[in-house]
Amino acid sequence: MEKGLVYFKGMADGVRIYLHDTAPMYEILDELEQKINANRAFFGDGNCRISFSGRPFTGGEKQRLTDAMAVMLPLGRVVFDAPKQKRSDTDKWLNEYREKHSNAAADAREEMEAEEDEEKPAEQEEFISRFRSNRARLFQGILESGGELYSDGHLILIGTAENGSELRAVGNIIVVGGLYGSAHAGCNGHNGSYIIAMDMRPERLAIADITETYSYIDESEKIFDETETKRSFIDKFKKKKEPADEQEENKRNSSYSAVALCKNHKIELDNFTIHTFTNPKNMI
Repeated sequence: MEKGLVYFKGMADGVRIYLHDTAPMYEILDELEQKINANRAFFGDGNCRISFSGRPFTGGEKQRLTDAMAVMLPLGRVVFDAPKQKRSDTDKWLNEYREKHSNAAADAREEMEAEEDEEKPAEQEEFISRFRSNRARLFQGILESGGELYSDGHLILIGTAENGSELRAVGNIIVVGGLYGSAHAGCNGHNGSYIIAMDMRPERLAIADITETYSYIDESEKIFDETETKRSFIDKFKKKKEPADEQEENKRNSSYSAVALCKNHKIELDNFTIHTFTNPKNMI
């Protein structure tokens, strides 16, 4: 295998890794693993920004490099330097033509185009880094306050994450129950990860490096608790709940079902309704 396919350079915000521009990706990955293992001290604890440069990258190459770094340096945040755009021959010809044959009409047209560009809102470009893996950690039960769960792939919790608990995953987080603590999906920088919960009332959510805090006051549950004692005596004589009561309870229990996604550099919650379970706090 040809040597010198991978070079490291320390930067103020992390490490830049230069890759050979024509070598096959499988050879680059082999040498990359060898050099990282031989220079662990150079990366410290690995919690740094790791940028790849030196060649244009296809979507498949970005995914292979991202997956490899998730194994070799799990705490690293992987980014890819955009290749410099070369000016096309057409652009060059147009610029020369404008310089030689500029006139009042051309100036007016350029002025009109500039005004139109100012009126148009700037489009936000966002690179979605999706984590694809067949690794997942499954936990069943109640995660008490102060408890932590981590997965180097996806994380699935069947139960409840209480206030003060924390869920962290390199990939996605799925809670089949109540999420009342903190959850951090895509903790290695994958902003295409998501968090989904049957009862989404967290203290804090994070996807990649974007964080949101929340505060919930559920007035419906407060009213329900106050009237529960009064209704308990009557409920003893009821053989079964009326269909309307069941629909109302399901609606109350599923009103906070949501999936958290990263959109336009912020976390947004998309709600959905579920009528297939009772109280998510009791799902163990």
